[in-house]
Amino acid sequence: MKIALYIFIAAVLNLNASDMIIIRGADGTEEFSKPLDAAVKKWQELAVKAKISTTLINGAQSKLQIDELLMKSTKDSIVPLWIVFVGHGTYLNQKAKLNLQGPDISADELKKSLDQFKREVIFINCASASAPFIAQLSGKNRVIITATKNSQQVYYTKFNEFLADAMGNEEADIDKDSQTSLFESFLFASGQVKKYYDKDKRISGENAVIDDNGDKLGSLADMFDGLKSKKPNARIDGLRAHQIHLIPSEEEAKMPLEVRTKRNELERELNQLKLKKDSIPEGEYYEKLEAIFQKLAELYKEDS
Repeated sequence: MKIALYIFIAAVLNLNASDMIIIRGADGTEEFSKPLDAAVKKWQELAVKAKISTTLINGAQSKLQIDELLMKSTKDSIVPLWIVFVGHGTYLNQKAKLNLQGPDISADELKKSLDQFKREVIFINCASASAPFIAQLSGKNRVIITATKNSQQVYYTKFNEFLADAMGNEEADIDKDSQTSLFESFLFASGQVKKYYDKDKRISGENAVIDDNGDKLGSLADMFDGLKSKKPNARIDGLRAHQIHLIPSEEEAKMPLEVRTKRNELERELNQLKLKKDSIPEGEYYEKLEAIFQKLAELYKEDS
């Protein structure tokens, strides 16, 4: 019966798998329609610049479309799957949901679909009451960004608009390497949200959170000084997200994706080793450090 339903859905919707799925949620009220549409348009433009396939989901059949797209999407790939939700969210009876124009989809339901994926999934939830999605979806090969730090932040989020503006924005390029990482975009957009509320001397009704280390906790932008954690030895987020560039620099783009993937793995291994420096013998630390540098050198030599 379930297989027959999926065949019916595919026949009716006729959707092709994409590397970026943009989900446009319900308006809530008319005043939010224009800013939500503008954010969607920016994400679509970013996808074109990034030269990745994208699908926009909206309308009364959104939930069926999401199920079908995730069902047919490649489960194992070195290319990440981006899922961007633009809209409103709710948290009721201990369930967080994305508000769609038709039936809503819960964090539990989305988790079941994403658990089939070995490939990296980047899920960006720009909605109100979105924080519980981190605890549900956090894990290996996952980068989760939510617009709020808890389920009580229930109002429309300006992060909805600011993150799309930050992606690919030179002004957000903190380390000045001619490309803006996902982590830099998160930090920049969070800063813009703060400025928006500070301008009118209001208490912020939203605080975005990022989780890219699978610990289900997440980190706020104010935990960082630039790109560095204010607690250097803490197991904090951002290391993986800073390796992700939707629109890479010309120099970065020249490097084959397979080589970039191996380099990123070694750099993460290096960062994890640095966090353990004070807990392992000095000789062992430098021996492991040398081994990683040697692998990096060999990788760059192969690519030259």
